[in-house]
Amino acid sequence: MTFEPAPALPAWLEAEFPFRRRIYRGADHAIHFVDEGQGPAVVLQHGNPTWSFLWRKVIRRLLEHPVRVVAPDLVGLGLSDKPRDARVHTLAFHAAQIEGLIQALALNRVAIVGQDWGGPILALVAARNPDRVTGAMFANTGLAAPRRAQPLSWFHRLANLPLVSDLAFRVLGFPLPVLDRVQGDRRSIGVLQKTRLPLPAAGDTRSCGAPGAGTNGAGQPGPPQRGELAASRGVGAVVPRPGAPGMGNARSDPGQGA
Repeated sequence: MTFEPAPALPAWLEAEFPFRRRIYRGADHAIHFVDEGQGPAVVLQHGNPTWSFLWRKVIRRLLEHPVRVVAPDLVGLGLSDKPRDARVHTLAFHAAQIEGLIQALALNRVAIVGQDWGGPILALVAARNPDRVTGAMFANTGLAAPRRAQPLSWFHRLANLPLVSDLAFRVLGFPLPVLDRVQGDRRSIGVLQKTRLPLPAAGDTRSCGAPGAGTNGAGQPGPPQRGELAASRGVGAVVPRPGAPGMGNARSDPGQGA
């Protein structure tokens, strides 16, 4: 288990994302994460297809208070390792990676904030570590296991089309150019934030691409499976009831306006 400084970012990106960043190498895949501030820990977990940069304005606001903000990049996204085997992208796998990071950092009183994929991932982490979690907030996500298999969205169908997905994600940088429209605020993501850059990755990837880019079309992470989601339902027993301090139910992406 080792920690090391994160690779440098381009100057303009460093100016927008000036927080202390580190790399955690504790298992098979290196994890890039923000680690800033002192006090009770707040773990911010993004979803697909973003990275910890999503939280930049949220982090600034949180650091106005005595808290320690930890914002990991999921394996396969951002500056974390990008394994080529698409089969690793399961809820159990990603929860184990974040659980390992939380344990390595010895975070014993944690408020968790999960967005998109980050919701069920952190919910499963909380269900496995009830003594560590003091509060939870989930936004733009779901925790309940579906009663029946859900059809793939057009986005996930596109992600699994050979060649077409490579053109869309690797060449055109989709969906970064239209994320501001999806968020309903054209000012939320500027031209520079949409730029695709060959950023250095933490380890075993052969192609980094955009900070928010994951694997190629064949390896695009899909939605969590029913059995995996069922395991995360135990989070309800370890987080405060709705309305209690630290508990929230945001109606929109917490990165909106970021």
